[in-house]
Amino acid sequence: MSKNRPILFKNSLTNEEWICEDISNTKEIDGVIFIEVHKEHNQRRFWMRKDSLVKSKKDFTKIL
Repeated sequence: MSKNRPILFKNSLTNEEWICEDISNTKEIDGVIFIEVHKEHNQRRFWMRKDSLVKSKKDFTKIL
């Protein structure tokens, strides 16, 4: 089993940056897909709508 690489997302509504450790970890509620994300210096996990997130073009290796 190989571990997926974290992906940096930006919330298109608030411009906040979120990190997703495993893009395959999803939940579907009433036809809406959610992924588990957290902030850069906070490991508290949230379920956020996948359609409100956009992959960030920022260099993620500098953050980690």
